[in-house]
Amino acid sequence: MSRPHLHRQIKEQLHDGIQDAIDTRILAVQGLGGSGKSQLVLDYVRKYREDYSTIFWVEAGQKESIDRDYLQIHRLLFDPISVTRLDTVSIEDAVAAVKRWFHGQTERSLLVLDSADVIDDDDNESYINLAFLTPFLGVQNLALDLISALQILPASRLLCSRNGGKNLFGDLSRLNSIVNSDGFDIERIGPLLQAVLSNEPDDLIRDKVYATVTESTSPPRPISSIQQTPWHRNTSSFANSSEHRKYVDDVLKEELVPMYVAVPGFFEAFFGKVAGLEPAAKAVFEKCKEEDNPLYQEESGWRSWPEGAKERDVLSWFAQLTGQLLDFHQPTSRARRRPLTQPHQPLQGSTAERKLDVGFVDDPNAGVDSKCHWSQILVSGELKSNPSADTVSKAWLDLGRYAREVLAAQDSRRFVLGFTLCGSLMRLWEFDRLGGIASTRFDINQEGLQFVSAVLGFLWMNEEQLGFDPKQHRRTEAILKLH
Repeated sequence: MSRPHLHRQIKEQLHDGIQDAIDTRILAVQGLGGSGKSQLVLDYVRKYREDYSTIFWVEAGQKESIDRDYLQIHRLLFDPISVTRLDTVSIEDAVAAVKRWFHGQTERSLLVLDSADVIDDDDNESYINLAFLTPFLGVQNLALDLISALQILPASRLLCSRNGGKNLFGDLSRLNSIVNSDGFDIERIGPLLQAVLSNEPDDLIRDKVYATVTESTSPPRPISSIQQTPWHRNTSSFANSSEHRKYVDDVLKEELVPMYVAVPGFFEAFFGKVAGLEPAAKAVFEKCKEEDNPLYQEESGWRSWPEGAKERDVLSWFAQLTGQLLDFHQPTSRARRRPLTQPHQPLQGSTAERKLDVGFVDDPNAGVDSKCHWSQILVSGELKSNPSADTVSKAWLDLGRYAREVLAAQDSRRFVLGFTLCGSLMRLWEFDRLGGIASTRFDINQEGLQFVSAVLGFLWMNEEQLGFDPKQHRRTEAILKLH
């Protein structure tokens, strides 16, 4: 059945007038089941496919098909000749990487989410979170248009503020500034956008508006700015109490914006130039698998890995294994750099009492009772017993807080490397004074060689590879020797 007027509307919305890839368009095709929505979009794709450099079609009716298709897209974009299983990359990392890929495009690309029927009821087992799946550049522009439209309504000047302001119009103005910032978080406004796109009743949309402005504009806090030096007032000034934790996280998010995970080529970029690391790690890993009672077995992972991954047990296991890895490589030498495991001992040098789960320091005598300063920390680490803690609101922000302390205490530091270990899931990190990036996460009990390479890399990196400015660091050492 031919529907030329609908084909024309799709063409006008998605195709006509687009100047470049920055001009992002979003189109929702709604209708009853079986009315031909998918065929309508497929006809458009077939007719105009030559106008797009890339077209991706995701079956979005079920979580299983979404995971399958995004993992396949990730492999096509970043590892097209891979013969490894798709499940070596988590769906969260795959979606994040695909969205970043879209952000960097300079040519037309098209992403179709087919059969996304449930986008407004997160209790429904078929619910699809569009905010999680779609590249946010176009959503950001859409959100700004929506906020402007809401401000034009006379009701915005009549309805009261939920944040102590004059009216809802003022709350929307502050929300507009937040959405327009580089640190825009789609999760803040996603429910409101979904309610509008789904043509929800006015009273429900009003409730979503109030929920969004309340979450996004309270409490008041300083406006973030991009700069190359630490804030004069940052998270170091907060006491680490549960009462103020949500405010600490809000400020820390602004300090660390942006944070990107599952960055392709992360390990090669930061560990690839460590002299002799690759052959040495392979040799050490092979020794871990030797003897009658090997340290590592392909079927079960690391021997003595603590059941339940409790912090104290993991710290003890990590410190002991690090020493064994070094002994396998150089059994007669005494390494200067060693792991620091003092999760209950505050480090000196911050306004509030800040404790570090695990890290690496240049002090062979560092022990449980040693008093260490943030200026001594070379690599920082964060442990969580639950694998689900590998999120921005948990392990990532905690590690980011440590990185901020290190950067504030070490003027010659350009960036800080670190790691999160949530259960047995490890992720490698780099934080500078603008934000943070991270590797794809991996299971240390399944990717033993990757784990050995990371630990040895942290132990063997030179100062420049650890993030120190080589010129400034040498000048500081010279001054200290003179005194």
